[in-house]
Amino acid sequence: MNPTSPYWTPDPGFQKKQFSTKQLSNTLGFLNTLPWPEVTTAGYYYGENPVYGRRTLVYRSDPEYYARENIIPSVGGVPKINPYDRIYQFSRDKYTVKV
Repeated sequence: MNPTSPYWTPDPGFQKKQFSTKQLSNTLGFLNTLPWPEVTTAGYYYGENPVYGRRTLVYRSDPEYYARENIIPSVGGVPKINPYDRIYQFSRDKYTVKV
């Protein structure tokens, strides 16, 4: 081991380390961008398995749609869904009666 030899390289513990200069905050450790979740629903609800003490009657079982963090995903500035469509405007509160 002669440090003046042109073929000599230092041990890995003494070599210079290169780190990524990319910002890793708010990435969950992924370097690729994760797609935003689609608008979801809990499905049809017919009033089954109520919480003890709840006294309500639901007269319509259509699903309610929710956007995660109230952000509708879009492509090129155009929303992937039509937020003005009737299925996305449904609210079960209008068809629920407290007894």
